[in-house]
Amino acid sequence: MILVGILAHALLAAPVTQAPASIDPCSLLTQKEAADAFGTPVKPARHFSVPSSGDQCFYESTKSKSYFISVTVQRFTGSGRTVETWKRLYERLTARGDAERIANLGDAAYYARQRDFLVAKGDWEVQINAILSEASYDFSPNSDKTAEKKAARAAAEHVLARL
Repeated sequence: MILVGILAHALLAAPVTQAPASIDPCSLLTQKEAADAFGTPVKPARHFSVPSSGDQCFYESTKSKSYFISVTVQRFTGSGRTVETWKRLYERLTARGDAERIANLGDAAYYARQRDFLVAKGDWEVQINAILSEASYDFSPNSDKTAEKKAARAAAEHVLARL
């Protein structure tokens, strides 16, 4: 009985750590890592907080304001969504040809034709957009997004390592 009391006391006294409600996405991808993924120098990060879509870190190319890499991070908890509903949505988009599944990245990852690279890891959703050239703005089904996918995946790997 004494042992049970000691265990109960130890469990009640143990600190409970909770995941933070939000994470600064600029702490997940450095300027150098963004430039390496982009393949060209980028300006220092700009942080935006958007209540409906999470916090965003924005790295703009030094060559053009139209070219950038952005990272948006938000929790599933409290958003009214779950990882399961998120996966179902992207599986439906994949079946329609509007997204493709990306292997070996996070718990689940997809590339949407609208240039969104989306990754779920634990309770977090990460969205990475890579706009590398005028061709990035071509949303037609036949447009080649190989460079954008490669840059977004490189950025995502850095982000996920810190998430």
